[in-house]
Amino acid sequence: MIAGILFDLDETLHSREVAFWAWIREESLERELDADRVAALDARGRGQKVALLDYLAIGLHWPERSLDQRLRRFRAGLTRHIRPDPRVHEMLSRLRSSFRLGLVSNGTSQSQRAKIGALGIEHYFDPILISEEIGFRKPRPEIFWIASDRWSIARETILVVGDDETADILGARNAGMQALRVTGGLAEELNCIGAVTELERWLLANG
Repeated sequence: MIAGILFDLDETLHSREVAFWAWIREESLERELDADRVAALDARGRGQKVALLDYLAIGLHWPERSLDQRLRRFRAGLTRHIRPDPRVHEMLSRLRSSFRLGLVSNGTSQSQRAKIGALGIEHYFDPILISEEIGFRKPRPEIFWIASDRWSIARETILVVGDDETADILGARNAGMQALRVTGGLAEELNCIGAVTELERWLLANG
């Protein structure tokens, strides 16, 4: 039985990679960048931001000198290229009539809140748990337990939906919750789906 669903944000409810590379293309229209170097430094959003932003600032001749200025440029550019998916909105609207819905994300408050705002999905979730605000990062079980405590429902009745094998899937299982991985491609295993929009079909088959 599933009573609540906790969603990851990046690469689950939207493609941070698509937004990131759209911004990189916009920034590098008149200059050459080593795409492999950018990808390695970014590490799908998990790399060291200082090294990435230093490389971009030098290669693209940014006028910003301070880390804070560069971070603002980065966050504003990424947010500008986030595109809401009507199918995700429709799915979340249907799901919240039957399940408690929450969102749990690693990252800074400013960055993740901006993405949530750009996607227009804030009203679907209670709670919204962001690691910087909570003081715990996935896969620490505490960040997941906050949701079960607020909902006052058993941990084993909560499904965590996310793309990261360690942060989302292992984290959920260590917290005593169910887990479903979003692969972004083929989903050949039982507890996997290719895209988050396949969740309702999975729930019908496995709920």
